Amino acid sequence: MPDLLDEHDAAPTNWPLTWRQVKTVAQMRAQAAKHRPTTRFLVQDFAEEFDGSIIFSSVAHQELNPNQMV
Repeated sequence: MPDLLDEHDAAPTNWPLTWRQVKTVAQMRAQAAKHRPTTRFLVQDFAEEFDGSIIFSSVAHQELNPNQMV
């Protein structure tokens, strides 16, 4: 990537030089795993828009979710 940016004269001048470091696939996967986004559902955004909240509970556990009991 740094070479491509240099070829097109698009390399940022205000970034630190560490962005040019070459990383292995394993290093990149480890970095991505550290910064993986949390799962967010559309209904969470909807509830947030109306100042609501959503509680997620276990579906299969009867003690934690008594409304599932018959």
